[in-house]
Amino acid sequence: MKLRLASLTLSAVLAAGSLVALPVQDQPAQAPAHHPVDPNKQLKTLTNKLALTADQQSKILPILTDRQQQIASIQSDSTLSKKVAHAKMKAVRSDSEAKLRAVLTDTQRAAYDQMQADNRERERNRRQTSVNPI
Repeated sequence: MKLRLASLTLSAVLAAGSLVALPVQDQPAQAPAHHPVDPNKQLKTLTNKLALTADQQSKILPILTDRQQQIASIQSDSTLSKKVAHAKMKAVRSDSEAKLRAVLTDTQRAAYDQMQADNRERERNRRQTSVNPI
């Protein structure tokens, strides 16, 4: 009898513990945290792929740094809805994209556009693979 009572008590405690975890599981899934992008690393990649001059590098680094800071600020603002935050980040990216493209030569702009297209394709493939694993 004592063994049965102990088993019931233990079961009740374990069940109560699992109930405490339920609200966390019922919450909507959060988007995976994005790692902050290092503007210096981005600049190095762009320099290697687009053969940026020192002058271009000095103009592009502040653009990338400002973009990263603005996006981090938007991501940390918990008062914004996902939709509003997404729209603000899109506007920041669009603005910085225009500024960056203005620094590039026509040849570099074409190569940059190709890099962007390749990145979008990789991201599309990654999303399809994660949604529809083979």
